[in-house]
Amino acid sequence: MGKFDHYKVEVTKDTTQQCTLFGIALSEDVDGTAIHPVLTVRPAWDVNTDYANARIKASKGRSRTIQKKGIEARDIRTIRKEDVELYATHIVIGWVHVVDEDGEEVPFTAEDCRDFLASIPEAEFDELRNFCNDYQNWGMDPLDSEGIAGNL
Repeated sequence: MGKFDHYKVEVTKDTTQQCTLFGIALSEDVDGTAIHPVLTVRPAWDVNTDYANARIKASKGRSRTIQKKGIEARDIRTIRKEDVELYATHIVIGWVHVVDEDGEEVPFTAEDCRDFLASIPEAEFDELRNFCNDYQNWGMDPLDSEGIAGNL
């Protein structure tokens, strides 16, 4: 064991977290508490090699155009659409409290996930992407105040 091993956090492509979509309220519980969809997700960074490789492949055709013309609003929309597909395939692996138009819970499938992610507000999908990309949600706090204070 090295003297800095206490800083290590083991995150793999199979590590999961629960992401609650607070911007979507489905109904209220018996005590009046809002019920929100909760997605089981994997990290959306290089530790998840399947996602990282698919993201790189999806962006290759666009990179020269962006280098020449710069990024435009339509590029952001295109990337978001690509991420809907990539998240349904490589990031979201389960859910609870996702219902159809009749209010019935929908069992998780990648196809239904794709449809769900394409249907939610863009801002909510962006929150999901932010969650999956945020190292702190995976136990990696780059600004650990206790560790910093101990070094002062």
